Amino acid sequence: MSVRGKRQGITRDDMLAAARDCDVATLPRLSAAFDEVAIALRQWLTFADEAGVAEKQATKIKQAIDAGIAQ
Repeated sequence: MSVRGKRQGITRDDMLAAARDCDVATLPRLSAAFDEVAIALRQWLTFADEAGVAEKQATKIKQAIDAGIAQ
């Protein structure tokens, strides 16, 4: 996937700008949606445990999530 011509190093600002360019929603609504997703992603290990995901696999996915959130 590319966002505004970028395939790597896509930031929250890139995503917000792309959404605004497409007239998806207002900036406050977009920002709130991103915040909600980030909160949910931080709870991944809890969700994984409840769903019975193997600990090793859940940890690998958490590492990928953490790497993506940091960008």
